[in-house]
Amino acid sequence: MRSKLNQMEVAADGVPALYPGEQFLAAEDDGFRLCFQRQSANIWHCHDFHELVIVLKGSGVHHTGLADYPIGRGDVLVIKPGDGHCYREPDRLELANVLFEPGKLRFDRLDLEEMPGYLALFAAAPEVRSRSRGAGGKRYKHTLGAGELSEAAALLRQLAAEDGARNPGRRFVRGALFQQLLALLGRSGAAAGGARRSRRMTALGAMLRFMAEHYAREITLAELAARGRVSIAGANRLFRELLGETPMEHLIRLRLDHAAGLLATTDLPVAAVAERSGYRDSNFFALHFRRGFGRSPSAYRRDSVPPPK
Repeated sequence: MRSKLNQMEVAADGVPALYPGEQFLAAEDDGFRLCFQRQSANIWHCHDFHELVIVLKGSGVHHTGLADYPIGRGDVLVIKPGDGHCYREPDRLELANVLFEPGKLRFDRLDLEEMPGYLALFAAAPEVRSRSRGAGGKRYKHTLGAGELSEAAALLRQLAAEDGARNPGRRFVRGALFQQLLALLGRSGAAAGGARRSRRMTALGAMLRFMAEHYAREITLAELAARGRVSIAGANRLFRELLGETPMEHLIRLRLDHAAGLLATTDLPVAAVAERSGYRDSNFFALHFRRGFGRSPSAYRRDSVPPPK
């Protein structure tokens, strides 16, 4: 189907326009939806869903607000919820976009998230692009080889045919095709610059995934480095070069973002929010939170509650 992404307008205050999933993803989509589009230059925007982008033809520039990334045939992007982006200088740029919400996918991912290409593309690359001003992230591209792109395009055509035909078993077949596409991407990953950069992104992805799953407990640098199969010095170097922060700075940011979400959406006591976010000392948590958000946890909660109607 033709996407509606170019039909929206940017917010007047310069904040990226939000494209809500409820406008693009229906219950019958089972958590994902395929769109093909001839991409024109568009506004800076973000989504509350994930977006998997495969460049089928042409070239252009993907702008993240921090840096410009040239893209071309075979390049693959994963854009996280809330990450502002837009396309510039399109030259016959044709994209396949898969909009998806991981929590609504109706299949078990099993060991998919352990595949090197998946770690690099889905865990590391979005974080690098959203944090980097180009120093580390600009050197990495996840690019499909000619055979991989041909196979991906064939799967996308089959998925589009299922969406159009409405045959019996449509939902089962759609899910199977999307899983095949994810498996193909998980085993892909020829990075611009060579295998070494692919290994670096895979290592970073493994560490980021481990942090995302275990931020609520104590994590040591040695344990984290072991997950990435690098030395402690290597882990520090990867985070600094690709994300511009240390592993522990990233962990603190992850914990504080989780805490902010709990403060805004629950009535849990601050001490309970701190504990669920990886802090055993609520005073230490409050100190970190004030540094990160410029106000106390209680003030943040108060400001996040909408006024009564």
